[in-house]
Amino acid sequence: MIVRFDDYPSGVTPTLENHRERMAKVLQPFEEGRIPYVLAVVPALIDREDIEFLKTLKQVEVALHGFDHNKPVWTGCERVEFRGVGISEVQRKIDEGLEILEDFDVRFYVPPFNALTKEVLRVLEGHPKISDITTGPRQKIDTTLRAWTPKKALYGKSTQIVKNIGQLQRGDHLAFHITWEVTEKERMKDNWKMYPILDRLQEVYGGHYE
Repeated sequence: MIVRFDDYPSGVTPTLENHRERMAKVLQPFEEGRIPYVLAVVPALIDREDIEFLKTLKQVEVALHGFDHNKPVWTGCERVEFRGVGISEVQRKIDEGLEILEDFDVRFYVPPFNALTKEVLRVLEGHPKISDITTGPRQKIDTTLRAWTPKKALYGKSTQIVKNIGQLQRGDHLAFHITWEVTEKERMKDNWKMYPILDRLQEVYGGHYE
């Protein structure tokens, strides 16, 4: 994994108006540059039109981003999805989320808020489809899954990451939020800081991202 975007179509904030059209503009340079990326999808928040949109993307790898990101019960403080939920219920939600995303070969799990419970980890480790997990910076997870942890300097908004992009080396990965980047692109227009980040990716990988 080289690039990750969280929170499609949203996390706990309201889903953006015309979100597919606006998010497509963020993903377009990755599609055109043939730069693969992981898109963390919240299955309970999407509809059939979202699925059809995701199927048009050629460079995407769809990841499971929890189930509903706590959005239906969000009060501004609970940052652990499935807190206090038993193994059987976690299993049911993970399976339901994967069923919603059945059109995609999902192997990545991205925990909402980058927060895990031991029950979720236990379910993931025993799941036949999930092989990889990616979380927040500085997190160490004792797991049998393949774990990806971004450097703190390479996690956040493009306006923050671009200051550190010279640190990017092969084996690193960049972690963005698709919702944040819609705002960044629309605010900065031609000065969107993703453009120099894309240049750096080409410099480091030379167009070969395998």
